[in-house]
Amino acid sequence: MSRFRQSLVWLYFVFCVVALVVQCGFLWQQPLVSALLGIVVQSLYCLGLWHYARQTARWTAYSWRNIVYVQLIGMGLLTMVLLPLGLRWTLLVLLLQLPMLLMLWRYSDEEQPYWFSPLQHQQGALLQALLTQYGELSYQHQSGPVQATVSLSKATNGYEVAVTRQQGKDTEQFSQRYRSAAAMAAYLEAYVLLQVTDLLGAYPLVEDSATVTG
Repeated sequence: MSRFRQSLVWLYFVFCVVALVVQCGFLWQQPLVSALLGIVVQSLYCLGLWHYARQTARWTAYSWRNIVYVQLIGMGLLTMVLLPLGLRWTLLVLLLQLPMLLMLWRYSDEEQPYWFSPLQHQQGALLQALLTQYGELSYQHQSGPVQATVSLSKATNGYEVAVTRQQGKDTEQFSQRYRSAAAMAAYLEAYVLLQVTDLLGAYPLVEDSATVTG
């Protein structure tokens, strides 16, 4: 994330914290349950913006993406409530909420670097170095009764993984594209049970290529 975008996130985070303080100030002037619910939701949004501005992981990308979906539903309901009161106020509220929605959507992108461990980044760097050196990788991996043939290649703006998995007479084929090598390494480890270091036996890595980072 660029410094300019990060500055915008920090600025909007401050705005949201001020809004949270105002909500707390009017706590006793509203129905208690709805007021507390609003404070909890606003606090949750502030937490997400805080970690997005710092580029750090909190919970999982999947959790935050679900929060964004709930936020979308909330914005739809809010629009239905505000429209009878006037289009101007409806647009104003939506414009104030839209940046938060976009920022949390970006934060919940599962390929953001902060969602991966240092080991996954290291394995991603190895994958990128191998693909730079060999262009395309193909590897047969056995896990119990399941045999998988994995093909790795560079694609437009990222990488592509093609897997053919066979168990007995059943054959399954699927492919996936990733923008980052760390995401590809995490996918191989989680769904194919293949460690990136296993590839080094079949594809020796020239030492100079190991300096390539993911």
